[in-house]
Amino acid sequence: MLPIFGGNTPGASLWDFNGGAIGFTDGTSKILPQGNFVDITVNPNAEAGNIQAAYVSITNGGKDAVCIAGLALTFPDGGRAGFSTNVAAACGAFWSNSNTPVLQQQATGEIENPKCVWIDRDGSNGIPYQGFGIHLPSFSNSNKNLGASYSDNRDLMCKSGPRFRMYPQLITEESILVFPHPPEFITDSDDPSLIGTDKDPGFIIENPGVAGGNLISGLLSGILRRRDVIRRYHQHGPALSTSTIGSDGSSGTQAPPRRPLAELLIISPHEFNSARELCESWNSFGHSFVSLPESLFCDMTDKSLYYTCSDKVMSCCLDTDQASFRACQKTSTRPPVTQVNGTSVLPSTLRTRQANSGLDSSWMKGDMVYDSVQRW
Repeated sequence: MLPIFGGNTPGASLWDFNGGAIGFTDGTSKILPQGNFVDITVNPNAEAGNIQAAYVSITNGGKDAVCIAGLALTFPDGGRAGFSTNVAAACGAFWSNSNTPVLQQQATGEIENPKCVWIDRDGSNGIPYQGFGIHLPSFSNSNKNLGASYSDNRDLMCKSGPRFRMYPQLITEESILVFPHPPEFITDSDDPSLIGTDKDPGFIIENPGVAGGNLISGLLSGILRRRDVIRRYHQHGPALSTSTIGSDGSSGTQAPPRRPLAELLIISPHEFNSARELCESWNSFGHSFVSLPESLFCDMTDKSLYYTCSDKVMSCCLDTDQASFRACQKTSTRPPVTQVNGTSVLPSTLRTRQANSGLDSSWMKGDMVYDSVQRW
């Protein structure tokens, strides 16, 4: 099951703990409305049987971009697995706010509204990734200590291609890269906080992986096939050589995306949606955004942050009732910015940094009415 922020129906592929092919289901060009949940059934190959999947890949099924807000799997024996797309956003995937409630903890019923992650087939929206691959046991809800270790060392999560990887080129039936053998976790220790964490972090970090099984035939690929796939993936560029995306927290390894979706506006009353976080993140993407609790508006055209209009702020602000921007005047004020392109910047130096980035003209932003508005 996938919660979707609009777009085409994705495709899904599965592999077992050794990278053996289980099966795949192609995506479609069918357009799904925003906030939908879509169930994708993957029938296993005869050779695979009903073994539980350890790896899954999700790919875009058509030319329309899709933003995925979570992943939940149910296996034939009733077992379950899942993946929070907040992980992908933390590792550098292009993300956006969503208002899709996702059941994160089956045991407690805790509800989460995660960031959604963008994938696109033709790159027409400026999104460079066609899909992503996940090692499911690395994100098990039952392994709390492993999750805590990612907070202490994000490289364990973000610089391990077989554990999680965004792919610039990936079709549904194509192999992803998997661990050459299943990773081992600590099962016995005098320190309870170490139980379940990686036994050998050196095996995890910067592991390039090997190609999974051949999904077309359902048989494991031969050595030559593995080498061919690995070579082909590496030719896509340094972002796929050893790490998940490239530079975690910096956009220096990829060109700034085009932002046609920024001409659309979302107005959110939810406290879990932050316009400030959206504007200050180097890898955020998508619609321009208003957070009513923050009284802030993020213009995603150039990631400029403004106040919403009030009796105290009359210009250089977003009128939420009219869904229109009021032009900036010389006396206008703007919210203090703590980051520009992911780097901490003092408010007094903001305009200099903007000029260096070619964004100084945003201060002269004029009147604008948003024709396409979503109110959550």
